[in-house]
Amino acid sequence: MNAACTTSRVMAFIMAGGKGDRLSALSEQRAKPAVPFGGSYRIIDFALSNCANSGITRVGVLTQYLPRSLNEHIAGGGPWGLDRDNDGVTILQPYRGCGVEGNSYCGTADSVYQNLHQIRDYGADTVLVLAGDHVYSADYRDMVAYHRQHDAELTVAVTRVPIEDASRYGLVTLDDERRVRGFEEKPEYPTHNLVSMGFYVFNASYLIDALLADAEDDQSTHDFGHDVLPRAVESGAKMYGFRFDGYWRDIGTVEAYWEANMDLLEDPPSVRLDEPGACIYTRSSSRPLARFGPTAEVRQAIIGRGSVIHGAVEHSILSPGAIVEAGAVVRDSVLFGDVRVESGAVVERSILDEEVVIGRGAHIGTGDDLSANVERPDLLWSGINVIGKRTQIPSRFEIRRNTVVGALMSEEIQHLTSLPVGATVRSPRTREPFTV
Repeated sequence: MNAACTTSRVMAFIMAGGKGDRLSALSEQRAKPAVPFGGSYRIIDFALSNCANSGITRVGVLTQYLPRSLNEHIAGGGPWGLDRDNDGVTILQPYRGCGVEGNSYCGTADSVYQNLHQIRDYGADTVLVLAGDHVYSADYRDMVAYHRQHDAELTVAVTRVPIEDASRYGLVTLDDERRVRGFEEKPEYPTHNLVSMGFYVFNASYLIDALLADAEDDQSTHDFGHDVLPRAVESGAKMYGFRFDGYWRDIGTVEAYWEANMDLLEDPPSVRLDEPGACIYTRSSSRPLARFGPTAEVRQAIIGRGSVIHGAVEHSILSPGAIVEAGAVVRDSVLFGDVRVESGAVVERSILDEEVVIGRGAHIGTGDDLSANVERPDLLWSGINVIGKRTQIPSRFEIRRNTVVGALMSEEIQHLTSLPVGATVRSPRTREPFTV
């Protein structure tokens, strides 16, 4: 940490308004940053905690898509020490129309553009723009200090990813002095693997000018990655790359989300949530401690408060209030709050949303056939299943791999006995294909 770096005039915007279709049924009824994570947290907790641990106390959260649970979780910002009279966290909903589409943000850059008054009112000289759907621990003071030392107008956090994943990100080219000389958003055929992590430091004056220019461009999609950053490179702006070497996951897909949860079960875990001075904070549960019955068998697991375990839990994460009855098995899975797995049921390599009930003797994740999901083969191909919120799976029901059952789908599957590999079941209002 650079102790000499002051954050008194630094403010942050956290982009938390995206629809997040690539998380499948998990984001049907909530914004992606509000998705539960790691047994007790929500994804937004990482960006908020990083701000708090970095001494950044003026934070605007840009919300749009299904924001209710996110708003309720953040509330006044108390768990992160951001409940301040003249500072703290502010929820920033869109307040003016975009063309004839109604009140909305038209892109990531537009969401900040609509709130430029926040920068002026606070008198910020430096602005952090952060993603609300990444899992990592960082002290932003290091990046702000690096930005100021280089007298930069814009600094991009960069890291290396496996080359096969690089097409999901903005590709960054640096010279020997780490100045950005090229930026290509999500190239189909990436030539290297140094990518933008999706968070940036701006000089406030440069950001204001860049967003004013972007708003006047009729050809712009008003997105940081597609428009603002490439334009900065083309114009010769003083743009630098800040190398981040710690743990970082963009959990924008089901596969990445599941893997990030499983990373918490490593010994030691890939990312520490209780590191002194860098703790990840969240809204605490008032439930009693978890309880383990005489037949419980638990190995390599995280069990949330209020859970009751009588069956077997192996290499899994259970959120508060989960119940695993005697004779049931939960393996390589993530269970959200108040899930019930009834006696004799087996849940393997699956993600179960809140209040899902798995009936007696049912088997979720059966078989060795890993044929990809028919509707979204790019998202579900490694055997992971997703069961949406408040769905009740009948007794002795069988769900094979790479299957999605949307929220509240109990009635739609009552007449069935199984779902084949790669199936998708959703309500009529969400029947159209997912879009990325």
